[in-house]
Amino acid sequence: MFVIPLYIIYIVSEIVILILISYSIYYLFSKLISKISDIKQRYNLKKLLAGILIFIDFVIILSMLVNNSSIVALSAGLFSAGIAFSLRDPLTSLLAWVIILFMKPIKVGDRIKIGTEEGDIIDINMFFITLMEINDWVEGDLYTGRIVEIPNNQIMRSDVINFSKSFDYIWDNITIPILFNSDYKKIAKEIKNIANTKTKVFLKAQ
Repeated sequence: MFVIPLYIIYIVSEIVILILISYSIYYLFSKLISKISDIKQRYNLKKLLAGILIFIDFVIILSMLVNNSSIVALSAGLFSAGIAFSLRDPLTSLLAWVIILFMKPIKVGDRIKIGTEEGDIIDINMFFITLMEINDWVEGDLYTGRIVEIPNNQIMRSDVINFSKSFDYIWDNITIPILFNSDYKKIAKEIKNIANTKTKVFLKAQ
């Protein structure tokens, strides 16, 4: 009659208990994460949580099966390297978010250009910078009506141009077509008068 060794029963029991505990932790934290409104942020946090729990379970199970501590350390190192590689984008975006919080290279309301994307920042969360896009297929720095989400780690990979960093206003130009036989001096005078009038109203409102 075949008898299962007692130590195998112990190991299997411990693994089952460990998996149940990990699942319970994941379930509880997932409930908290589900309260976050941003879908992508919820996804990335759950992915990060699952990766951490799998890594911890792997190390514990490996230590149960192998008595040689050097083998456990080597295996844990290789596994952690694999986890870090697979989660490199969320982790670097999280690091970039911390940099944004403390160093403040950009903030909500700034008009920026990252890579080829340009627009006004309407939100910055742990993983993404959300822009109200301008230009692209429209002219005159007008909004395109599209929302662009850029991973935070792009601030470390691309040039970031901040049009609002040191000045409260956006420099721009307006093209006004006129006829060849138009009185350009009169038109220039009228434009200056309109600009001065509108500027005074704007400054009073401030």
